[in-house]
Amino acid sequence: MATATTAQPAGTSFTTDCATLAPGASCTLTVTPGATPSATPGDLAPLPAEMGLSGSNTNTLALSIWVLDFGSVYQGGHLFDIDDSTPATAGVGGKVLALNDATTFTTWGPDDSATRLNLSLTDGAANTAAIVSQYGPPSSPSPTARYPAWACASSDDAGFSDWYLPAICELGYDSTGRGSGCGTSSSPLVPNVLANLVDRGHAVGLSAINSYWSSSTVPATPWVQLYAPGANAHHQDSYGAGNSSRCVRALTP
Repeated sequence: MATATTAQPAGTSFTTDCATLAPGASCTLTVTPGATPSATPGDLAPLPAEMGLSGSNTNTLALSIWVLDFGSVYQGGHLFDIDDSTPATAGVGGKVLALNDATTFTTWGPDDSATRLNLSLTDGAANTAAIVSQYGPPSSPSPTARYPAWACASSDDAGFSDWYLPAICELGYDSTGRGSGCGTSSSPLVPNVLANLVDRGHAVGLSAINSYWSSSTVPATPWVQLYAPGANAHHQDSYGAGNSSRCVRALTP
């Protein structure tokens, strides 16, 4: 018998074929999420709904049910990319933006050598690995020496160690026509922070007066995302300029 031990989010339901089982047999519990998330956007410490599965001659199982939407805090960050094409027996896929900045007003790197690598517009994880391979560890433990790609790759924020510096198209679409190639607000190249968090009004702590480094470059110049009311924009900046960074990670299924 399946029972909800806490209130389920509005619209969420479950079905089960576990009513009568022979010894050693198995059954299936199917949860169908509704439109109301259990992890309400803006709640930095959400709790899942709980469901119990028990029988007359079995141990009781406690199951955590997460119903997510853009802006929900899950697995260490704000959800901005949802991939629900994963198998029904696995967790949802997607990406989250860290809750806090990794660096503030630091340079993109110690020199311009990594800016000349073939760095992707969309694959921040691969970019970060290439940048860290090029530069290696920072020259000193000082926070100002922690270049953004290293700060993300070495982060264990929220207990996760797979953070990376996002690519420019993961940060936003191209609202200025400056040729970043990330699409438009109505047709972005990939799901991104600007479209699915900022434009939806979710307060995620991005500075409105500061630009954010991406791991993408045009020849010898990193791409930067500016988040500012009415002025969200992509621009290019010297590797030695001072901008902030915020890490991203892919969900663990």
